[in-house]
Amino acid sequence: ESDIARYQNFLGQLPMVCKAGTVMVAHHGIWHCAQPNLTDRTRYMFKLRLNPTVRQLKLWNTDDIDDPEVNGLLNTNHRWYGNESRLEIVNRIKLWRFLIGDETFDLGYWLSRLENEPTTTAALVT
Repeated sequence: ESDIARYQNFLGQLPMVCKAGTVMVAHHGIWHCAQPNLTDRTRYMFKLRLNPTVRQLKLWNTDDIDDPEVNGLLNTNHRWYGNESRLEIVNRIKLWRFLIGDETFDLGYWLSRLENEPTTTAALVT
């Protein structure tokens, strides 16, 4: 987990202002927060949770999946993560592995070092 959830507001955020009847689609994993309704009209919100029936593996345009810029984006450190920046990088690696179906993907051995556990047991000396 990361600590972005502790922030209700941050510098540069923009409120979503739109006409009545507008439909907005967003991923709820992206930072968001509620804002007061400053009108005299009732505001409604509907959440639609999708549950795919097939494995969501590379179901997007993967022409640039090996572009070095992808690794740069995944390895970007945002200062608001503070001490949890390492955990954020590890979580990104895990998500990218899941999305591309490659359990060996890593950025600078971040996750490989954690997974490199000995598999053999030393003989007990008596």
